[in-house]
Amino acid sequence: MLISSVALNMVSLAVLKPDSLAPELVDRALAVGRALAWGPLVARTANAAAGVAHARGDGAAELALLNEAAGAAPTDTSLAARLAELRLAQGDRAGAIRAWQTNHLLIRVPLEHGASTTNPAVALDWFGVAQAVDPTDPRPYAEAARVLLAAGQPARAAPYLAQALKLGRSGPSLSVIARRLLDPFASLDPEVPPATPVEVGQFWQASQVFTARGDLIGAKYALEQALRVDPANLVFQSTLAGIRRTLGLAS
Repeated sequence: MLISSVALNMVSLAVLKPDSLAPELVDRALAVGRALAWGPLVARTANAAAGVAHARGDGAAELALLNEAAGAAPTDTSLAARLAELRLAQGDRAGAIRAWQTNHLLIRVPLEHGASTTNPAVALDWFGVAQAVDPTDPRPYAEAARVLLAAGQPARAAPYLAQALKLGRSGPSLSVIARRLLDPFASLDPEVPPATPVEVGQFWQASQVFTARGDLIGAKYALEQALRVDPANLVFQSTLAGIRRTLGLAS
């Protein structure tokens, strides 16, 4: 009984505080735990072993163990999300997308990872995964447009923003904007109904894309629509005034 108690305590330490044990004891304790685990403990011990593998830089073992943990606890969305992220980090983009799509509890890919990175390529890849997992979600398209605009690529940003506006079931004025983003010669209808306050930020983003690619007429229209909803916005006012001066129009 004493031996069993000691072994059980070591397993608990290996699962909860692996740094408190010597590496060889961690391996032994986890091996015992994985051999004896049942029910929820299967996922916990496999997850702990995956954490140890990660700390040691053993990506293959980490993937196998995390896959086992996620399979043993299919309702644990944190495990499923980590598995998807690990697959993507290891270059298995299709596997990451499949991991998200096959777990019905993972409704959407969280965008924070892509939004927090300073590497545009990593961010775009993350948002691309989100688009593939749920093509009806406008958010990853808008985020991709934001990244591309910040990277000085307005021509690439335009179709992503247009798709975000389309999927967001935008009102008539933003539908005009979406057409202009895809076709620089599309007409701009000044008689459309006013937008809603929720849509103002999208007009601002569209005006930035238009300005960056040299379509000042489109930028002017987007800002005018934004000011119909938020007429006291000083940033919109000053930006529109500068565009009108550039175009040689009266203020």
